Amino acid sequence: MVWGLGLLGLMAVAQPDVLVPQAHAGKGSVVCPLLQATFLDAYMVVDWATVDDTYSDLESWGCPMISPNHHWGAVARVYYGDIAMGIVRYELAGQYDLADDLRDAYGEVDLDYRFEARHTLTRTGGRTLWPGTPQANAVLLAQDAMDGPHKFHGYLPPGNYTVGNVGFVVVGGGAEIVLP
Repeated sequence: MVWGLGLLGLMAVAQPDVLVPQAHAGKGSVVCPLLQATFLDAYMVVDWATVDDTYSDLESWGCPMISPNHHWGAVARVYYGDIAMGIVRYELAGQYDLADDLRDAYGEVDLDYRFEARHTLTRTGGRTLWPGTPQANAVLLAQDAMDGPHKFHGYLPPGNYTVGNVGFVVVGGGAEIVLP
């Protein structure tokens, strides 16, 4: 036991010596309420990195997830440009309208250049994307994937792009583009 300051004053808090995901997780686990509290604190102060990390921890520990977990987890993924995972999490929250809004605002792209010469994704036209916005982060996420494993399946904001010497146009509405 560890003594901590809670809402009701000084109280004993169970503190496991070793935290092992999955083995002792789920309802009744001492870890789940702590993770939920961390998650709540993080989204209250708009700390998307902690929201996203804690969402993953909640999943790996098998903690019961509620709609707000999925909603704020989706917001965090969208903030970092991972529109595909944002859509999945909005749907888990039962917020199909928000998932559809993302599909309408972005175009789905499937780029697989693993067996080709090294190619970089470049945005060559379209509306200005301000740094740090979900749209700009979506492009950066795709560029990182193309620079690394040379494969990206996700969503990009509307605009003109090139991969190597192949140009393509992404339109909203979730229209899928497959290259090569």
